[in-house]
Amino acid sequence: MAKETIDNQNVKSKRDSFRESFAQRYPDLNMDDDEAVFNQIATDYDQYDQSKKKMDDFNNMLKENPHAPGLVTGLVTKKNADGGDFNLIDYLIDELGQDYIEALMVSRRSSLVETSFTVIFEPLTLETPLPLPVTCGKICR
Repeated sequence: MAKETIDNQNVKSKRDSFRESFAQRYPDLNMDDDEAVFNQIATDYDQYDQSKKKMDDFNNMLKENPHAPGLVTGLVTKKNADGGDFNLIDYLIDELGQDYIEALMVSRRSSLVETSFTVIFEPLTLETPLPLPVTCGKICR
């Protein structure tokens, strides 16, 4: 249903504009079948909700991981922040190399402490005499 303006020009109503664009998007949809049209609208809303959740999850991941935005941007644009060509290996080494080295050092230190503890204390039992003489000096002789 077209509306007429003051200048006697035909202007499409919002309903007609919607039906036209929806029919272009879904050419096989019978626009005269209200049930089919509203079913398609409901499906579109469900897909929108799913897409929105995925986008929100992705945005949260970008916020929580400080290396993620640069990685994603480099992968999409194939450019570094300085405009040079993006290289995944170089990016990972530049961004995470120091963290990786520190993690290895912590792991190595804890492994050394564990090994030292095992070597020193594992052979000891309650019956094992202590290597040093234990006396109190006055009563125990």
